[in-house]
Amino acid sequence: MFFGLSLAATFGLSNQICSLASHYVDGMFLGSVFQLLAVMMVYKYWDSITSEDLEFSVGGTPHIWHVQNTMDVPKQRLESKSHE
Repeated sequence: MFFGLSLAATFGLSNQICSLASHYVDGMFLGSVFQLLAVMMVYKYWDSITSEDLEFSVGGTPHIWHVQNTMDVPKQRLESKSHE
């Protein structure tokens, strides 16, 4: 939807937008904004269908966040993990 709006603003409605905004804003500006929104929507869709958490990866290794039950783990093992 945003990609279609960007094309319409850039090529179809540019002159009308420019006249209505007293030449402060034209179709290229609105087309760029809608293009940015289109790319953001594609990214959000891709992010929702993948399981990796690439936004929080540091050092090139992606971390997959899973909650682990620590109630059954002995206390010595938890302490050794905290010192690593």
